[in-house]
Amino acid sequence: MLKKIILLLVLTVFSSSVFSFNNINTVIESLENKTEKKYINELTQKDLTIIPSIKQLASIYIDLADEIQKIDCYQLQKLYKLLLNDEINNIKTIINEQSYLNDIENIECQAPSENTIQYITHKLHEKAITLYTMAIINGDLDSISELVKQGKVERIPTSHFRNLITYLEKHSLDTNHYAMFLMGQLYLNNLVYTDSRLEKARKLFEQIMDIDSQEVLYFIALAKIEETIEKLYFSIDENNHLTPSEQRSDSANDDNIIELIVKMANLNDVPTLLYLSYYYSDTAINQSLTYFNKACIITSSEACIVYADHLKQKPTQQEIYTLLQKFDKKNPDFNTAVAIGKWYENEHKYINAINYYSYATNKDPKLLLKMAELYSKIYRYGYTYIENNIMNYNRINLCYIKYLSYFDDVDIKYAIYLNYQKISQLRYDPEDEQNALFWLEASATDGHKERQYEIAEHYKWGRFSEKNYSKAAYWYNRYCTDNPIKETPDYCQAFTKINSIPHLQENADNGDMEAQYQMGTNLIKYTQLYKIGENYLKKAKDQGHFDAGIELMIYRPLINFSG
Repeated sequence: MLKKIILLLVLTVFSSSVFSFNNINTVIESLENKTEKKYINELTQKDLTIIPSIKQLASIYIDLADEIQKIDCYQLQKLYKLLLNDEINNIKTIINEQSYLNDIENIECQAPSENTIQYITHKLHEKAITLYTMAIINGDLDSISELVKQGKVERIPTSHFRNLITYLEKHSLDTNHYAMFLMGQLYLNNLVYTDSRLEKARKLFEQIMDIDSQEVLYFIALAKIEETIEKLYFSIDENNHLTPSEQRSDSANDDNIIELIVKMANLNDVPTLLYLSYYYSDTAINQSLTYFNKACIITSSEACIVYADHLKQKPTQQEIYTLLQKFDKKNPDFNTAVAIGKWYENEHKYINAINYYSYATNKDPKLLLKMAELYSKIYRYGYTYIENNIMNYNRINLCYIKYLSYFDDVDIKYAIYLNYQKISQLRYDPEDEQNALFWLEASATDGHKERQYEIAEHYKWGRFSEKNYSKAAYWYNRYCTDNPIKETPDYCQAFTKINSIPHLQENADNGDMEAQYQMGTNLIKYTQLYKIGENYLKKAKDQGHFDAGIELMIYRPLINFSG
């Protein structure tokens, strides 16, 4: 018994060393015998029986890369020389190989440098990727799963996969459908990151439908689901009503056809379920997820494992998939819509958040203010700073306008004015200025004193329109007389006198010469109102009012009007 225990301890202590020893010997022997070259020749002759051996050697390369620190220095030196003189045209993944070679040209048997380890590890990973790719382009789907798995568990750095795709594209191997299947899975698993990786994955999968494998259907459905959940979508109709992006114009006919297919189809048939999942991903993500999950229950797939892994890696991802599976666009549940909106907001995907909040605004119109707030945080890539701001201000205003259909809020009206004012500063469009003036006047009409003063100034100076002294007088009057403030400006005394004469301004604006004279003499005395008073007196003078001309002569030299 004691001997058995001792033997077990010995095996336990030395098992990893033995394993490393076997791997290093296998690799050195392979490089010396040019085994890979033989494999390439046999594949050229369409001998696919060699693929298991290719995959086994690829796996050994990766194992050895993990154990590189344990290798004896003399064997490391031998391995380095063999890799340096290797004739196989591997898939290059080292950006600046010469920088490594300069440091390790003379390996001495001492503790290897970091660059030495990095170079040899890189070369082993290159050779493993090359072998797996050879198997893949010759139709071995299992090699795709194995290579992707090595990346997901970080046994092969992701930088290798990015350069692998570059290599495949450069050498026109990206037209090989099995290579395309590999590229799509690298994008889907985020081993190669680009902003549009899910769209790229989906498009690659859609081009390889002729591969005789159900796996392709699973991956097409999954890529479409994840792309839909990730992508930004939102539309606004011409009537300034915010509406979630809906089905295509011909979707009613499509729905009837799909409903008929669902009734007639065998919903235990995996391809049917996956086709339905793909179709509904654009219009009803809840149904899309339901069909995909059902297909995974019937027959497992690597795509189902990828789907499950994504949920495990991100606990919050599980939450959104569960919520989306419950959400029905045609009959949206308020609480679910808000929960999805909050999830996207927390993920800083603001357009998605806005989209789902919009389904709940009928029950809680204040969500429109939340949507407006989120629009202020959005930056769309591919647009200039000015274009982004103009789009955001316009969409914020649409939220505010719809909010006003529920509540009359003077501050919101003024906020709309400010946004149109900002837009007018970013571009010249008379319509923007007219919109700004409209909403400023709307807030002034509601009795907001500061807005009344502001619009009076606008009309006096013609900032957003032609100068209109009549409207300027009207709004100064409203400012002075609506809800009087404690410290009324001295020029408000003019309107006290004007208002004591019934219909004075109305008569003046209708061309009454005496009324114009009375308006002018009351207004021209005050610097703030000088221009308005001068205008009324000029109109009276032009009609032959003698005293109006005298008043103009009296007040013009007395007031040094600077604005």
